[in-house]
Amino acid sequence: MHRTQKTAMHMILMSSDLALSAVQLVAYYRARFQIEFNVRDAKQHFGLEDFMNITPTAVNNAANLAMCMVNECKIDCGERWDDSGGA
Repeated sequence: MHRTQKTAMHMILMSSDLALSAVQLVAYYRARFQIEFNVRDAKQHFGLEDFMNITPTAVNNAANLAMCMVNECKIDCGERWDDSGGA
């Protein structure tokens, strides 16, 4: 999340695990959405939905190839993610 100005921000966080701290919960949400964005990119740009494989090995190879291409594209475009989940 990028902010150009220093402003207060409020979030509503929901979890069934009451032992999680707010920082841990935000980290989990951030990781989850990054995974969802990567899957979306694999479907839209690298044909993850278009593979016509039915054997487990072929499906595994196709999914790994599409996800590998998403990561390679992000590296080539300079979109590297740091440990906190931000760009």
